[in-house]
Amino acid sequence: MFEITMKSGSKYYGEVNDKNEREGYGRYEVVNAGTYDGYWKRGFKHGQGKFWNKNNQLQYEGEWECGEPHGYGRAYNQWGELKYEGEFVKGKARGTGKYWSDYKHVR
Repeated sequence: MFEITMKSGSKYYGEVNDKNEREGYGRYEVVNAGTYDGYWKRGFKHGQGKFWNKNNQLQYEGEWECGEPHGYGRAYNQWGELKYEGEFVKGKARGTGKYWSDYKHVR
């Protein structure tokens, strides 16, 4: 496991490949943006992971591919309330899924 601190103050804790790219499991804390905790491939979020906003509210949990939500996941609003659960394609809610409002399924 490595600990890398960027000039901006952002920090990465985790595994890297022979090119020093994030690879395998790791946690990336970005100053004034949020935190990603999960799996990486060639420097991109890839596999299972979670992302929290800068206020530490969960925004997304699920599958990632090439840095974007892709596959099954759950998206949350800025207050951490579930707003969509289902399939994502290249970062967008697509396919089979459910939208939520006030913790109730709406469509």
